Amino acid sequence: MAGKRAINIDTNLRLLTVLTLQQNGWQIYRDHWYKLFEIDMQWIPAENFCRSMGGHLASILDESENLFVHKLRKKSNIWIGLNKINDTHQIYKWSDGNDADFLNWDSTQPNEPEVDCAYMAFHQEQRGTWFDYGCREMLPQFFVCKLPMP
Repeated sequence: MAGKRAINIDTNLRLLTVLTLQQNGWQIYRDHWYKLFEIDMQWIPAENFCRSMGGHLASILDESENLFVHKLRKKSNIWIGLNKINDTHQIYKWSDGNDADFLNWDSTQPNEPEVDCAYMAFHQEQRGTWFDYGCREMLPQFFVCKLPMP
């Protein structure tokens, strides 16, 4: 009987977490939750903000996920988790530890070897393409956090 109660409590906690995320504007895609934060931040504070909730800036692992994140974006460029901060080989990786196997750079990008972060462009004609940009710069820059399923 105690085992069944523990399973019910675990199930109830997961359901409560899901309902709370939905009520607070999070959207589910595959096995992660996403939310656009319309707060102007530089890349590192935005990543730290996402980490404080148990996630990271959005990693984008394929074209379908790129389209999903692109549709979340409303009126600004958005930081994504792609970066090469502290990478001695200057190779872009995702802040959640995933390798950057899928890339959606704009045709002119990356074009600034001295910058370490990336954003998804606002302009509709860009169709969710990415640009390299300085981590300490502001455009203004909103961001999307990505959380694992509870």
